[in-house]
This record gives sequence, C-alpha cells and structure tokens, in this order.
Amino acid sequence: MKSFLLALCMAIGIGIVMATATTPDLKDVGHPDSSNSYTKENDITINRRGTSDEYAIAKLRKEAKSDKRFEAIYQRVLAGELSPNAGMVEAGFRKKRASKKQTPFEIIVKQLPKLTTDERSQLRSML
Repeated sequence: MKSFLLALCMAIGIGIVMATATTPDLKDVGHPDSSNSYTKENDITINRRGTSDEYAIAKLRKEAKSDKRFEAIYQRVLAGELSPNAGMVEAGFRKKRASKKQTPFEIIVKQLPKLTTDERSQLRSML
C-alpha cells in the first residue's frame, strides 16, 4: 500500500519525505561563550527547523537516544504507523492544530469557479 501511495504521489508531482533511519542527526550547538563555539555555519538546524518531516524525524531520533519514552514513538514513525508530525504531537513537541471543517456554503463557493456555463445556468434555475 505504501509503495502504491508513493508511486501515486510521484506521478502527480507531490513531493513527500519518507521517514527513514538515514535522516541526518541533529547536533548539539553550544552557547557562544562555551568551548563548543557557536557560529552560524556550524548550526545545522538553521534551515531544518519548524514543520519539516526531516527535522521531526531527527528530533524524535535524538530524543529517543536520551529518553526511552520516545523510542516507541520514533519506531512507529519509522514503521509508517504515524506521520512525523503525529509523532511530534504525541511526544509533546508540537501542539495538535484544530482543523476547521468547511460549511456547505464554503464548499459551494470554492467549487463555483470550476463550473461550466451550462452548470451555472442549471444552478441558477434551481435557486
């Protein structure tokens, strides 16, 4: 099933990141005054923070190494049972965002530009 979905996403041009054990580790970056001197060049997290799947996997792996509570979550993400975002939510690193359910009116308004001229006239006569 997973390979079918991957092939489908590739066919329609949707880029996805698969959870793998080869995602690069996050490195600890020291304080500017410490012996592990901080520079923008050695801060490898600068471009990989936020909501990227790569960052989520690396963060879960890092936490799983130091705290066994996160090991099961990390393994479930690698197995494909959880998305990287769902793993971060379950681990408590991200808040679950409430999804806004569209009203029937909002759905209709969104679909109106896609209607043909004949379909629009048919809709007018129905109203």
